[in-house]
Amino acid sequence: MRARGDPAEEILCMTGFSLSTLYRTQCHFQLTGDVAKEQALSCGHPQKLLAADIAYLLSLAQHNPSKFLNEYQERLQCYCNITVCLTTIHHAFEDASYSVKKITKMVKEKCPDKCASFIQRITKYPASYLVAMDEASKDDCTYSRM
Repeated sequence: MRARGDPAEEILCMTGFSLSTLYRTQCHFQLTGDVAKEQALSCGHPQKLLAADIAYLLSLAQHNPSKFLNEYQERLQCYCNITVCLTTIHHAFEDASYSVKKITKMVKEKCPDKCASFIQRITKYPASYLVAMDEASKDDCTYSRM
């Protein structure tokens, strides 16, 4: 606006800026060629767990979901040489949408007695009766839709 030759009073009226803000913005534009503030390099604390470390945690949870957080902490210390607090591990699981309810459900599905019982029951049916389904598309309502 100023480059077009608009007077300062008109710019202040249109933008609602104070006179000092207008002059500060003008000065910043002359120095940098931009009116926006520079982006901060980083905000907050640096991330302790990398994506590969979180993937390792999630694979451990998939393999054996009945572990306690301190056992995950020991695994990270031993195999990844990373020292993190339990809260960081808990937040990593929360960010991956792993709740106590979901992990409890995974533990129930991993029960060896239930697996053996299922195998015993399923072997009574011929293969043509069975339907294969990708687990990624399965939820609690899937069977009601079939």
